[in-house]
Amino acid sequence: MQILYVNSVFEIEKIEHLIDSHFFKESLTLGRVCASDSDCAAVLHAECRNSICECTSDHFAHPHKNDLCQSASTFGEECSEILPCKSPFDCFDEKCICAESFVHHQNTCIKKCAKGEIAITEWNHQCVKLRGLGEECAYDEQCWTRFSECAAQRCTCRRGMRNQNDTCIATPYCPFGPAPLMNNEVIDCRLDQGAQCPKGLYCQQYHFIRNQGFCCPIAEAFCPIGFPHPTADCTNCPYDTHSCYTFNVGMKQQSLCCPTDCHRSSLVRDGDRCLPLVPLGGECYQNAQCDILLPGAICENGFCTCPSQMMVKNGKCFPLSPLNGECLSHSECREESQLRCVNGRCVCATEHVPEPFVDEPKRCIPAATCPTSAGLFKKLFTFSECNDVVKCAENEYCRKWWQDERSNQSYSLCCPKPGVHEFNTVCGRFGMSLVLTNSIDTLASPLPCGLHPIQGHSDCPDGSACVFNPFSIGDGICCRTLRQLNNKTF
Repeated sequence: MQILYVNSVFEIEKIEHLIDSHFFKESLTLGRVCASDSDCAAVLHAECRNSICECTSDHFAHPHKNDLCQSASTFGEECSEILPCKSPFDCFDEKCICAESFVHHQNTCIKKCAKGEIAITEWNHQCVKLRGLGEECAYDEQCWTRFSECAAQRCTCRRGMRNQNDTCIATPYCPFGPAPLMNNEVIDCRLDQGAQCPKGLYCQQYHFIRNQGFCCPIAEAFCPIGFPHPTADCTNCPYDTHSCYTFNVGMKQQSLCCPTDCHRSSLVRDGDRCLPLVPLGGECYQNAQCDILLPGAICENGFCTCPSQMMVKNGKCFPLSPLNGECLSHSECREESQLRCVNGRCVCATEHVPEPFVDEPKRCIPAATCPTSAGLFKKLFTFSECNDVVKCAENEYCRKWWQDERSNQSYSLCCPKPGVHEFNTVCGRFGMSLVLTNSIDTLASPLPCGLHPIQGHSDCPDGSACVFNPFSIGDGICCRTLRQLNNKTF
């Protein structure tokens, strides 16, 4: 294996260019090895031929662009060395024409042959003599008797036909059997003359002769399920309970007004039941009742509603826009993600910021804040990742700010560490004074307490109460009333 040693930014860019050229540019060019047409799909009008990506037969590779298959010119169009003609045309005087001794017919070239001859395409357009029944032949095209072919090197009638006076005679067949006879002859008819046939018969066209046909019996029609409407046909079929059933037998189209299993207002099938369509907010049994009237809606808790993270828009359930997604109003932004629509984009609501520590944030969380001694909050716009391992500075403490229960992710930040003065201010807001763990020691700290005492028991001494500690979560500090202080009761 070759090892590359990269010593400069220039070498890194060079290697990236080589990788890009090898893995991406090559896949967009003709001439690469392939296993199927899908391997060549990156180039329009290309296919896998002989295990190589090449242009299709009616396109050619552009002389200067390896990823372009260009359409070739057809008869009468301009041509050149870089703009060839489609086969079988040749480029002459910058125009696509047929080669000498060929004539143009239906966008191809036909060889001009002498009277009594025909050109054989698979034999390089060579002219050969036409042959009658029983004569020697090499190609089907040589046999000029109708319904004949070249079999065992002789022109013979095809299967199902017989030779009668050097003519191949065929007995016409209707879709369900031999054609009916009249005076021992098939009943002829013409479609351009009213297609007149006896009652119960219709005119079946010969598929190879325009407007000429023979009479065939009309097949008895049945509904797929049930019986047709007794009086109505497809011109006045009651579509609330029936539908028009049409089918073709040969050239004859027949139709019946047949019953449907469910009324048109109850098109949802649930086993043997026909359930009605239900609008948004209506009571339902299954999703299909809701989805027809409001695409994307589901049946949830027995009512038609849009799924979570979706809203009704233009008569459909559309996904709510995520963070930075497009919007026209606040309702189009995901509400639980704390988003608002501002200038056509879903952004974080006031006092919220994009979720930190992720490459592509999908929601917003409350902005990081630290408490002050007055109980107010100072907004911070950055989070700090602090925990038992990553410590804050000596004059700071780690404040656990927000917990995401779904991803088990918590967010924290380093806040200024409060002192005795800050805790005294907290107690002072309630007309109280702070209780210290040691009133003599200058390094004494607030006496902590639980905000939810067990069976009336308090962690604080008599004459004091447990007050919420804004610098912690779920803990309190003991504060003493001023009346107890004035009586000097410690």
